[in-house]
Amino acid sequence: MRFPSLKALKAIHDADHEKMRKIGKMSRAQILKASEKAEKDDRSSFGRMPTSYLRLIALDEVARTHGVEVVETKGGEYAEYLNTGDTYHPTVIRWRGKYRVQSLGDFVEALERRGIFFK
Repeated sequence: MRFPSLKALKAIHDADHEKMRKIGKMSRAQILKASEKAEKDDRSSFGRMPTSYLRLIALDEVARTHGVEVVETKGGEYAEYLNTGDTYHPTVIRWRGKYRVQSLGDFVEALERRGIFFK
């Protein structure tokens, strides 16, 4: 798994960047132990939540964003991201198994220039 560097994470405003980096390296068990919200959401789900989604939940807590959201391409692929409340604020985005720091607006525009369109 690839996770952004501490330098990249520093673009995200008002967050504990070092803690975010640590979460990026945690195992599923470590995430569930470190994040009360991730543990609660996993326990209340009907099936086992993906570790990548639990990681985003834990990152959402630390970054103090407005939840984990998803955008879908017309081809049925999904990008998960932390909702900052502003399309052009840097955030954590998970796309095709990799995490990146980029604004959602820039991410969508870059992919659409490459022919990948969103619903």
